Amino acid sequence: MNEFVADVVKKERSGKYSPIEVAQWLDSAAESAASHLREAGALVPDRNSPEFRRAAIDLRIQIGIGRFFAAKFRAGVLYAAHEQSGNRASLQEALKGERGGSLTPRELQILQQIVAGKSNKEIASDLNLSANTVAVHRANIMDTLGIHKTAELVVYAIRNGLVNLP
Repeated sequence: MNEFVADVVKKERSGKYSPIEVAQWLDSAAESAASHLREAGALVPDRNSPEFRRAAIDLRIQIGIGRFFAAKFRAGVLYAAHEQSGNRASLQEALKGERGGSLTPRELQILQQIVAGKSNKEIASDLNLSANTVAVHRANIMDTLGIHKTAELVVYAIRNGLVNLP
C-alpha cells in the first residue's frame, strides 16, 4: 500500500496492479456473483432445497469475503495516504472503510425487517425490543454503511445479498 501511495504522490506508475484495481475487481466479482445468485433463486424450483440453500450460503460467504477484502484494500490505501501526507480526511475515510460492512447479527436481523417494510414499532414488537432501541440500530446500520435514506438502504441490502427476499 505504501509503495502504491508513494508512486501516486510522485505521479509515477509502476507496471504492478494497484490495490485500488484489485479492490474494483473484487467488488465487480462480488456484484456479479450476487446477481447470478438472485437469478438462480428466481429460476430454481425449490429455493428451500438443502442443495440450493447450501450453495447460496457458500456463495454469500464468498461474496462477503470479496467485499470485505475490497474494503480493506481501499482502507489500507487511504491509511497509507494519511501516513505519508498527514491528511486527516484520508484517515477518517480509512476508518470508515475499516468499519464498513461489519453489521452485527442483531443489525442484520433488523435490516431484514426494514427491507420487509416494517416500521420501527412493528420491528420492536416482533423482536421484543423498544422502538427506541430499533431506531438506534437503524441509525447505526445506516451510519456503518454510509447510507442516509431508507430506500437507499433497502436497495443496498438487496443488491449486496445482506437479506433474504421472500
